[in-house]
Amino acid sequence: MTSWPKVPCLILQSSVEEQRIGATVAPEYRLQVLYCYDFDGSPYESRLWSLRGSMPRNDRATAEELVATYSSGSMTQCWVNPRQPSQAVLKLDTRAAGYTLWFPGLFLLGGMGMIVGAWKRPRSAKLA
Repeated sequence: MTSWPKVPCLILQSSVEEQRIGATVAPEYRLQVLYCYDFDGSPYESRLWSLRGSMPRNDRATAEELVATYSSGSMTQCWVNPRQPSQAVLKLDTRAAGYTLWFPGLFLLGGMGMIVGAWKRPRSAKLA
């Protein structure tokens, strides 16, 4: 995503969406946004804040801060997928997911190396 072209975009709508999964569960709040942009001479619209969507917030005030950041009628920047121009995001995703995969992999490889090393170690002759 970091190689995607950055283009100006116009926020058309911005609001807070409240989601409840049950009567006894606290609500979650998410940014709902609609924006338009031009890419290679064609107009597009998107609702994506990031590829993973808008992260749920536990309090409405935090979600309303995002609405203020992306208020209707404001101009901002968005990143456009050049292979699929109808896909654009306002926020780039972090690379943290990649780190969660390779870092534990180091321990897995180290453990496998110790196991292989133990199997290949010459066994001492048994005493009679």
